[in-house]
Amino acid sequence: MSYKLSIIIGLDESDNNLDKTKKSIESALAAYIEGIEVILAADIPSDGVKKLFDEYKEKYPDIIKVLYTSERRSKGGAYNLALRNSEAEWVSFMNAGDTVAPAFVKTLLKKADEISAEVIACANDSKDNEADAEIFKQLPEMEEDEKKAILIVNPGMMESKIFKREIFEKNGLWFPEKILFEKLGIGRLALACADKFEYVDECLYFFDKDAKANYEEEVLYDRLDVMTFFIEECYKREILEEYPEESKTEDKLIKGCQSRVWLDSKVEDGKIWFKADSDAIITKGIISLLISVYSGRDPKEIAEDDFGFISQIGLKENLSPTRANGLVSMIARIKELAAEMIKVEDTKSNGQEVLTAEDAAELAPLYDNVVLAIKQVYDPEIPVNVYDLGLIYELVINKKHEAYIKMTFTAPTCPMADEVLAEVKKSVADVPGITGCEVELTFEPPWDQSMLSDEARVELGLDLND
Repeated sequence: MSYKLSIIIGLDESDNNLDKTKKSIESALAAYIEGIEVILAADIPSDGVKKLFDEYKEKYPDIIKVLYTSERRSKGGAYNLALRNSEAEWVSFMNAGDTVAPAFVKTLLKKADEISAEVIACANDSKDNEADAEIFKQLPEMEEDEKKAILIVNPGMMESKIFKREIFEKNGLWFPEKILFEKLGIGRLALACADKFEYVDECLYFFDKDAKANYEEEVLYDRLDVMTFFIEECYKREILEEYPEESKTEDKLIKGCQSRVWLDSKVEDGKIWFKADSDAIITKGIISLLISVYSGRDPKEIAEDDFGFISQIGLKENLSPTRANGLVSMIARIKELAAEMIKVEDTKSNGQEVLTAEDAAELAPLYDNVVLAIKQVYDPEIPVNVYDLGLIYELVINKKHEAYIKMTFTAPTCPMADEVLAEVKKSVADVPGITGCEVELTFEPPWDQSMLSDEARVELGLDLND
């Protein structure tokens, strides 16, 4: 028998709360309309899960399909088993403990019948839904390339969508197995392979509010492995361009990382897009995670962001001190690139000299070298260089390669102010390619600790969230 939709509820060994599982199954059944099936797939189920599934199968033999893996494959394996056994036109994926509104199936399939889309999404009750919804509403007006780029970076929740099953079948898309966060990458890939996406602005999917995040070290490494899997699949499928070997130059390297990490950026339509690579797998996963979060955003958002999600997922706390320092350096460089883009945009709006993309590309290494030169100058009272101390308020290099610097001090009464200003000017003027340097002193706004870079905070033993 062929079905219109398969609702797949996948379980692994951590899903041992039978009440939550039962709540999800009852929710799916409450949304039932003719032509759908509910597939209950478990990765080597416990006796309790098996008994529960079998009871539902016996009670609803024409609606419920029960599947079990024969070896440990995690939830990704359970989802793959269900996908291979589904004959439905559409598929959706539920977590144990989550629920759907009674109108979930009827509403999304009605939209599917009206519009020839391959993915239909609805609103959900997650904290990110409002931001996701704003993106999804704009999709019909976007060009296909722009739409795919946006969806790769901001895919929203996979659970609150239904997908044409052929997306997975035709493109050989299968969930990563024996690893957690299986939906983190595969949802993005499915969206990237879809030709048309539609959104229903009605909250029809509800996440389990009692679910607890797991921040154990091996769990976080799974998250990094999944992001690395996703990035490599994007390269393999030519969804993303490989980081060019010729671009793996010294000026693109992030300073402060134990491994070699290259980061590049570009601005399109006011949004900044990052491209990165590393010669170490774990580090590649970390930088992939960062650029997946921050690509496609307004540079000002990035410059003002506190990168709080790093603490929320417990990433820094579970890295070795060396890798934690590398993470700080990656964040600092992302912020630096965003700040540079803001300066370019401000220059345009003020009617000042406007640099073309070619000019910016030519000046980028010069900016990096000037920053390195400024970092050779240290505050006379605090053992941190003036750049990481946050004393440099503005750095501009024009087409003539003249540098203009506006800076401050931690206090207006600094007794060595003249000497430090002279040292900054000389250090920058000595950079090969710089034809002149002007340094201006200001105390507006007054300096405070919030201006410290993350590297300075680490150096001074301060909390990154202070």
